[in-house]
Amino acid sequence: DGVYLNLFNSNVELDASKNVTKEYVEKCVSHFNKLSDSVIEDLCKKLVGYYVFMLEVIKESETYDELEEIKRQMPKSLSGREILKCVKPFTLIIEEPQDENIPAYTLYCDCIWEPEHGAWLIFKGDKILFCGDICEIGPWREEGVYQEQLGLLKDYFNDYNFVTKKLKEHTIEK
Repeated sequence: DGVYLNLFNSNVELDASKNVTKEYVEKCVSHFNKLSDSVIEDLCKKLVGYYVFMLEVIKESETYDELEEIKRQMPKSLSGREILKCVKPFTLIIEEPQDENIPAYTLYCDCIWEPEHGAWLIFKGDKILFCGDICEIGPWREEGVYQEQLGLLKDYFNDYNFVTKKLKEHTIEK
């Protein structure tokens, strides 16, 4: 079974736990399809943060050909919603809810800058708990768990001023 996500104008696979009701799936899909502009803006900032983090990781590993190839595939400007063009969701994961009144889910995506692990986006209500690579802990943990899971990615997730400064460094190198 698949579901349609209008932000990405695409159908994605649905992976819902056995005890998740059809109504709860519909609540989660509807929630994602009605994200406010401020949540979408936050999502874009977190995706840009993840992208810049990966540029730093690749640069440190001295795989400059890979770094240049990724930069070449990315839009010239990452303002507004441009980063969304670089992300292709393919699975919406919905676990059994601890509270059926709160839409909570994980969206697993392919992304240009991390072709091996993709991007994992974890939502709980209007809060983005996680944006990074491989995070299979779902949306129902204590918030501190997500900050721990972010590890070195934490500054890129929490501080957009830091991200824009780092992004400028990479743009100058181009």
